[in-house]
Amino acid sequence: MAESRTGASTWIIAGAIVVAGLLIASAVYLSRAGGGNEPSPLPTPQEPPSAAPASPLPPGETVEPPSPAKQDLAAQRSLQTALDSAVKISAATKSFARANAQVMADVEPRLTYEAGGTASAGPANISILAAGTFWSAAAQSQSGTCFWIKHSAETAGTTYGVGVPCTGAAAFHSESPSWPAA
Repeated sequence: MAESRTGASTWIIAGAIVVAGLLIASAVYLSRAGGGNEPSPLPTPQEPPSAAPASPLPPGETVEPPSPAKQDLAAQRSLQTALDSAVKISAATKSFARANAQVMADVEPRLTYEAGGTASAGPANISILAAGTFWSAAAQSQSGTCFWIKHSAETAGTTYGVGVPCTGAAAFHSESPSWPAA
């Protein structure tokens, strides 16, 4: 019976030594880290600087906004792209009537469309008037100029114009063979 007490006592003493060793190691670690009463020596996230980020341009250089001619060209290209889609719809349906704002959004989703009485709000926002034998549209350039385009199935021709209001309905009055030169 004495042997089993000695064996149990040995394990109790060994366990106490291990626990004491862990407590000492924890105390040493905490004393080196500031005892838990001081802030952690780890870096803390800093607030981003309030100043604007540095420009990728050399000092003194700025980016010029697009010229009015380039702004106008964007609206004209959008109108031509929309007309190309309207002509495809007309060829498939034998009428421009289906080349309305709703159908055009499915055929050419890079542009947005408005019904003919609603003004264009930008170069990629096209106001459309679609009828059986003609299709007309308007797009507002960032320069402020409103461009018109009209295609007639009867004459198989396209006419152009500028004016106000900037609607597909007003674009029906396009009569020029080209847009005015910039």
